[in-house]
Amino acid sequence: MEMDGSGRRVLVDDNLPHIFGFTLLGDYIYWTDWQRRSIERVHKLSLEREVIVDQLPDLMGIKATHVHQTFGVNPCAHANGGCSHLCLYKPQGVSCACPIGLELMADLSTCIIPRPSCCSPATRTSGASRWRPTTTT
Repeated sequence: MEMDGSGRRVLVDDNLPHIFGFTLLGDYIYWTDWQRRSIERVHKLSLEREVIVDQLPDLMGIKATHVHQTFGVNPCAHANGGCSHLCLYKPQGVSCACPIGLELMADLSTCIIPRPSCCSPATRTSGASRWRPTTTT
């Protein structure tokens, strides 16, 4: 098939009850079928069709990827990049982040439970995360 859509040809035209998702990897087209509850593939050139697995309940979309040895270095792979929770590897370098509900400290690597704005360290009660409202006299 050409980039403009010309040169198309039918690879499979029978026994396709309910295709849901499909993906392309190398010389194969893979698809899921809701009715047959299967993952199948067909070779783009030889048209050889194969059932990869069948009788899978609740089968939905599919994504095929090459699984191979990775090359290069990712600073987040070693000690989570020095981050307590989330390490984001960006072209500019490592950046730490926090999940929802946590706050990044001034060291830009440690996440903590945020202190309520109504409280100050002077009014902290015993315990690492218990705070009471500030009162004025």
